[in-house]
Amino acid sequence: MSFVTIILKDSATGRQVKIELPDNEPIAELLPAITHHLGIEYAEQRQLQNKSQSFDYLESDTLHSRQTRTNDLCILKYETIQG
Repeated sequence: MSFVTIILKDSATGRQVKIELPDNEPIAELLPAITHHLGIEYAEQRQLQNKSQSFDYLESDTLHSRQTRTNDLCILKYETIQG
């Protein structure tokens, strides 16, 4: 299994971290780990966007399939629902 290190930024808080992720897992499976790594407890609608290469990931995409490079800046966009 290969990994890629990206710069991950939270769209709501601006918090930015480096994270190493498996490059062959679907984005849908990576999103829970990504939100947890940023300290987000729950996000209803989540989307990962690659700002370095100007595209949005589909949930079925992998980092490898979209040719994500080391140190690409990726933004997590999300909505939280509070009860």
